[in-house]
Amino acid sequence: MNQQDHDKRSLDLHIEVMRRTESDPSLWELATSILDRWLTRTSPYSRPDLEQWRRILDGRDVQSVIADDERGRQLRQSSPLSCVLPYRERWDFLKAWKRTNSST
Repeated sequence: MNQQDHDKRSLDLHIEVMRRTESDPSLWELATSILDRWLTRTSPYSRPDLEQWRRILDGRDVQSVIADDERGRQLRQSSPLSCVLPYRERWDFLKAWKRTNSST
């Protein structure tokens, strides 16, 4: 899978998570608890992006989560939202995405 596929898959996963937050707002709180754990273990190098995630989660800033630009792609590489789906649902999403989108 090339970098464009990785970026597209990450964007699509985040769009799916944002869709789910509409019916289950507790996903925002779950992402915040994940972020809190990460912040206790992070290196100074990672801290600025994680602090940006704090602001995004606190403001429930959907547009930053799904921004299809360089900053959005960079932020999604350290996203606590990518961890909020239950394992089975995330796995099913990734398999379905690969079947329909991957250029490999």
